[in-house]
Amino acid sequence: MQIDELRGELATLADEIEPFEGDVDSLHRRQRRRRVVASSLVVALAVAVAGSAVAVVRNRDDHRVHVTGAGPKEVSAAELSHFDAFVVPATPAVQGVLDSSPLVARYARIPHARRGSSQLLTPITRAALCAMESNDGFAVQASSPGSGFAEALTRSLIGKAAVYDVSDMFGHDLEVFLNVGASSLQANAIRVRVEADPSVGSFRYVSQADAYAIFTKEFADQPAIRKSTKPTDLPVSFRINVNAGVSRETLAQRYRQLNGVSTVIVNGAQRLFGPALGTPTSACTKPSP
Repeated sequence: MQIDELRGELATLADEIEPFEGDVDSLHRRQRRRRVVASSLVVALAVAVAGSAVAVVRNRDDHRVHVTGAGPKEVSAAELSHFDAFVVPATPAVQGVLDSSPLVARYARIPHARRGSSQLLTPITRAALCAMESNDGFAVQASSPGSGFAEALTRSLIGKAAVYDVSDMFGHDLEVFLNVGASSLQANAIRVRVEADPSVGSFRYVSQADAYAIFTKEFADQPAIRKSTKPTDLPVSFRINVNAGVSRETLAQRYRQLNGVSTVIVNGAQRLFGPALGTPTSACTKPSP
């Protein structure tokens, strides 16, 4: 795929979705663009809120779900600003495992609906959205986030549900991206600021090597994009989770003013539970080669 062709596809996609802050116009920041566009797609393709604290029972005939009650770890969408995995379907048996598992901190329901398709959806996210076209799902937050959470939860739910690891997209409240090629002094200065910030509950530094590993995994089905991107094309970043009661937008605005920061992306996870906009194409549609 030529650079001009990729730029044209991204421009067309941007015209079809809601405007969002922090859009990236440089192909040398594709990793950041993918997160911004994916978050915006969530806004455009989300579904209506199913109601407060409820559980579900799957209908064997049409694969739809029906409201029946609430589990002790289930919370409303407003209380779940970030999460680490999608679990589909949202049945009482699955809910029982989530409620009893020490791996799970809490979870919220995502109503079933037809989800949107895009060249920039990652394979894992595409599969999860496709599964939730006919089944409700759960967005699940880990008690102790880590690379092994989805695998461990999968073992607990064998035969009951599929687990989709979306921690790289939705596992943090906001991500602070530095300019590509930012100096180590600038990165260290921002790290010191983050470590000392009382609004920050936890954070993770994402190096260029980390960013490239994430990038290659998320674009595994799009070799043309992977081939045209090098680790040095990607910015380093800080993934931040805020303390309870802290405004993510206010904190993001504060970090946007720091020297060396290119942009700050606020996680759009809560928008998954909002009203759908328009009639999206199916997420089950595979991207064109």
